[in-house]
Amino acid sequence: MLCALKATADWESAARELIAPLLGASTRIALLMNGVGLEAALGSLLQRCSIFGGLVFFPCQRDASAAGLVSRRLSGGRALQVGHATGCESELAAARELWAGAERYLDVQMEASLLRARWLKACWNVPFNGCCVAAGGATLDAVSGTPALRQRASELVGELVRVANAELGAAGSGPA
Repeated sequence: MLCALKATADWESAARELIAPLLGASTRIALLMNGVGLEAALGSLLQRCSIFGGLVFFPCQRDASAAGLVSRRLSGGRALQVGHATGCESELAAARELWAGAERYLDVQMEASLLRARWLKACWNVPFNGCCVAAGGATLDAVSGTPALRQRASELVGELVRVANAELGAAGSGPA
């Protein structure tokens, strides 16, 4: 089962409402969402399932003149990183087989540490998306080309890396 919700303030209740009726003893679920701690947040609901996380990389740029619209896809590939919540190698092998057919459309990568993969993506999404929004919908090139915004993004990356490394170290997953 694929769960692709926007991780907003009420995503957990929406996920529970949508997912619960579909769960069975052999259900495998992939949370295709950004964020850290998603699998743990749904832990009690998903305890009888095999839980995967998927991180989608689709380079695009929002249109600064039209709120909420994507004006174009930037150059670069489309990728999906898939990891298992517990790092179970046999489940990762099953996921690799399941996603094999998608490889003609996107680069599918299996991740030994889902937690590490989620933190690495957060190190990009949080500072740059946040700076773009805080700057009134600025584009990424505007953030990287404005010294103050670039500095703020850099500070946010550093802060995220420190937090990520602390959690990854405690989990035995190595640095971000």
